[in-house]
Amino acid sequence: MVGGGGQKVSVRVLLDSGSQRSYITKNVAESLALQGPSEALSVSMLGGQSSQTKRMKRVSFSLTSVQGTDSMPVEMEALTIDKICTPLDPVELNLEKYPHLKNLVLVDVYPRGSVDIDVLIGADFYFSFITGNCIRGEIVNSPTAVESTFGWIVSGPIEGHASKTSTSMLSTVRIDPVTTI
Repeated sequence: MVGGGGQKVSVRVLLDSGSQRSYITKNVAESLALQGPSEALSVSMLGGQSSQTKRMKRVSFSLTSVQGTDSMPVEMEALTIDKICTPLDPVELNLEKYPHLKNLVLVDVYPRGSVDIDVLIGADFYFSFITGNCIRGEIVNSPTAVESTFGWIVSGPIEGHASKTSTSMLSTVRIDPVTTI
């Protein structure tokens, strides 16, 4: 991620097409000295039974892969928020179990521990990062890989993690250290 003054920082990104807007943690925005206008936003939670109106700062920055791919940085805006979500739980993923995925080079390392999310990319910028390439398995309810400018994102059911009371989602982006310019 690159701020307005050219400073760079590595962030963990979650792509969420179910969110109408994109968000960035206040800590990351402040570390890059991102400034912008304030706006009122009505926030409704799942089920819509509770809603709050909050004032949030809208900041601009560019986001690109840390992998050094040929993808161009995407200029985007996001609203600042204290915390995007609770840390994402550890994930164990063995690509060898899924013939359609075993040759993919993912941008995350598995198994991985819990991780905090710094930027949530919502529907407002989601398709700026998705290429449209998709790999599906022939087996019903197997994970699907979708290509993004960050690398391949694997989502869907993971063998051995079935539960009648919860649903798992897996989105991956590798974080490498980036030096400040």
